[in-house]
Amino acid sequence: MKVKIITVASVVMLIAACSGPQAYYGTRSSQQNQCQSIADKLEYEQCMQDSKMSYEEYQERLKN
Repeated sequence: MKVKIITVASVVMLIAACSGPQAYYGTRSSQQNQCQSIADKLEYEQCMQDSKMSYEEYQERLKN
């Protein structure tokens, strides 16, 4: 019984760990789509640059 609980808990934690980056990159894709509607070239370029930040860079910025 304890082995089943530990196994289930491990699987849940693994799924949660994988979903963070996936969700992040999903929002980045949405942001890139929104950037397409920006007429000003400088604003567009900044928007696209922000949308290309890696998940690791994002995590580092959260720490600071």
